[in-house]
Amino acid sequence: MQQAAAAAAATEGGATHIVKDYGQASYWDRRYEEEVGLNKFEWYQSYDSLQPILEKHLGQDGHVLQVGVGTSELQAELISRSGFKSSFVGVGTSELQAELITRSGFKGSFVNTDISAVAVAHMQQLHAGWPQLTYQVADAKHMPEFADASFDTVIDKGTLDAIRCGPTADEDSAAMMLELYRVLRPGGVMMMITYGPPFVRLPWMLLPGMDWDLQVYMLGNVDGEPSLGHFPTLTPGIRGPIAAQDLAPPPDVQDWNKLHFVYVATKAAAAQ
Repeated sequence: MQQAAAAAAATEGGATHIVKDYGQASYWDRRYEEEVGLNKFEWYQSYDSLQPILEKHLGQDGHVLQVGVGTSELQAELISRSGFKSSFVGVGTSELQAELITRSGFKGSFVNTDISAVAVAHMQQLHAGWPQLTYQVADAKHMPEFADASFDTVIDKGTLDAIRCGPTADEDSAAMMLELYRVLRPGGVMMMITYGPPFVRLPWMLLPGMDWDLQVYMLGNVDGEPSLGHFPTLTPGIRGPIAAQDLAPPPDVQDWNKLHFVYVATKAAAAQ
């Protein structure tokens, strides 16, 4: 899964396009039927590596929509270590929200969604005794169950990358990004963790009708870290924040495939 998303990000700016069914519930149902109960899988970056960015931009309270998290535990770690109080949507078979509640004594609630009914059923069973956690099936490309401006924060950790692999990638990417923008309140923050550098991601974050203040952080991935010494530094392993538009067209950075990018997009306070 991670390898396919990485390959898509590496090739989508060029002639090669990987066609997968990552935007289809049937694909994920089959996948989770095979993998549910196996070890969890953390897409891209762990909570430990993302913690400085999460704490800087998420605050301590809020209602959060997180789409397509698979078996990530980002939500659980976030609450357990930081005392963050919020609601999450889009978990797959993630146990992040459970870990957050367990370690922090979190008293709020999580609304968790995924496109896969298999993943949702598994998580409902896993956390049947947890009144703070609810699960429901939802598609990030079309979420009529959520009102406009109903979330303080939206998080995507690899979902757009997966959609970019599909046969209707452009249509589905636009639909997802417009939907995430719609459900985010004015002044709210969308955070996207991705393989995609700005010259392939900004077109989907700057669609007509969107008004963002866009920043980006760069982190080394499992393949290593290129030299990024001339950029601002948040921590020794994180470069940024950088105005995202300053990286499109790309600066003189070699080996983009050795980087992950965290986009922090603040919706204009006057946005509708």
